[in-house]
Amino acid sequence: MEGNYFLIKKISHETVTNCHRYVDDTINALITEGKIAAVKVEEYKHPRSLSANALYWMWMDDLAKLFNSKGMTIEGNGYDKEDCHDLCRSMFLGYVEKKLSKTHIKTLKSTRTLDNNQFCHYLRQIEEWSIEKLKHVLPDPADNQYRKWEQKQNE
Repeated sequence: MEGNYFLIKKISHETVTNCHRYVDDTINALITEGKIAAVKVEEYKHPRSLSANALYWMWMDDLAKLFNSKGMTIEGNGYDKEDCHDLCRSMFLGYVEKKLSKTHIKTLKSTRTLDNNQFCHYLRQIEEWSIEKLKHVLPDPADNQYRKWEQKQNE
């Protein structure tokens, strides 16, 4: 999340007063500076963890090395982790279509918008695909958020 934000789990008079005061002060300061203020209130979703993100990029690098060791290329070049990132997003996340005037644009869905549960589900899909289709076991450092999530799901 960018900017300042409050995580509110329980409503109280003090919480509402503090939020109101902060929003009021911030809006006044921005308007005084000739800027436009924006206020957004939304449901909080847990972002993915750094360890799950690190595991993901380790896997993308591992897949690139696997593809390169098999002589696979993209337009004559070897794979890198960004290529594997795009490949996995296309297979497991799909595309988003935007309409700009009369033009339709399709782009790969981003992993940045995935919350922790969605990201761990995405990791599970990649891991299962790697084992079943590629016959390749991805590296598994024991201390990562994905494994903790997976263990919690199996309890």
